[in-house]
Amino acid sequence: MLGILGGTFDPIHLGHMNMADIALEELKLPKIMLLPSGDPPHKSASASKFHRLDMLKIAAEMNDRLFINTYELFREGTSYTANTLEALKYEYPHEDFIYIVGSDSIHNFHTWREPKKVASLCSMAVILRNESPDNIVNIIDELKQEYGLKTILLKGRGLNISSSHIRQLLIERKDISALVPQGVKNYIISNELYLQNRSEEINV
Repeated sequence: MLGILGGTFDPIHLGHMNMADIALEELKLPKIMLLPSGDPPHKSASASKFHRLDMLKIAAEMNDRLFINTYELFREGTSYTANTLEALKYEYPHEDFIYIVGSDSIHNFHTWREPKKVASLCSMAVILRNESPDNIVNIIDELKQEYGLKTILLKGRGLNISSSHIRQLLIERKDISALVPQGVKNYIISNELYLQNRSEEINV
């Protein structure tokens, strides 16, 4: 079984690392693929894909069970999970994929492109943040009935950290040491990233 943790990683932060740690421990996964988005349908990136990839490489070096796949990052056009999973099946034909998401993402699964295809290509592991597990269990049941999505709710709680909050702190020249790996912080500072405000800032 191969775990997949996707996102814009703009920048990657300790919340992402915590999600990977929870999934590795609870699911006993040998590896997790970090899958940075290129042009995702619901989000836009502030840093370039090259900067985001460099920061991801720094973070991935902290755990030898993490590796990076750049399929979405360098392909042209909008990246949809259904199409990506289909492509990854050719690359990893003998793997069963388990897609790792925060509980906020599972609420929006019905808006994903071809949710039934996604459900046929992977199972999902959900990590709670700031909500009741009972609520998520109900949603998981609904998605299984409607799309056949196989989902497991993990026991570990995700950290309340968002990339958009980190970007705002950087605009305000505030310290982000408690929110990102030290190497990522050093990279952001040395490359003077996220210093300009953008009207399209959104949570990722």
